[in-house]
Parts: sequence; structure tokens; C-alpha cells
Amino acid sequence: MLVWLPGALYLLFQGMTGSGIFLLAWGFLVVGSSDNILRPLLSRRHSGLPVSLLMLGSLGGLVAFGLVGVILGPVVLGISVVLLEIYGTPAPAPPP
Repeated sequence: MLVWLPGALYLLFQGMTGSGIFLLAWGFLVVGSSDNILRPLLSRRHSGLPVSLLMLGSLGGLVAFGLVGVILGPVVLGISVVLLEIYGTPAPAPPP
């Protein structure tokens, strides 16, 4: 959005209305929807985390760390899940 939105606004202000509207529509419909659909699916395949947890990590990271948090949030969340799986399970009881 940081690239196509200013470009579309520039085209609209320069009087190229058709090109500006096309770029806005393309950005919102194609780029925006593919980003919101494909990113969680591809990230889930590599991370093994559910999509809802991945989105929670992305949004929480965005709020906490800014733009870098979109990447950093799911990484921290994934590491936390793995550490909870490793250290959260109780040790087996010794045989009597």
C-alpha cells in the first residue's frame, strides 16, 4: 500500500483519472486481497501455527513493534509455542 496508494493519488491529481482509479482498484482488490489471503497460508505452511494464531501474532507485533512487528510478532509467538511445548509438559513419573 505504501507504493500503489501514493502512485494512484499522484495519477488522480495529475488528471489521469482512469489510470488512477484502475491503480486504486488493482491495489485494493488484487494486491490487498492476495496479501491478506496468501501471507497467512504460506506462513502457516512453514511455521506449523494455526492461521488465527499467526494473525494474532502479526497484529500484536504490529501494535508492539511497528512495521517490523509484522515479521517479529509471529516469530516470537512461534518460539513461545515451541518453548511451551518443550517445557510445559510435565516430566514422566518415575517407575515405582
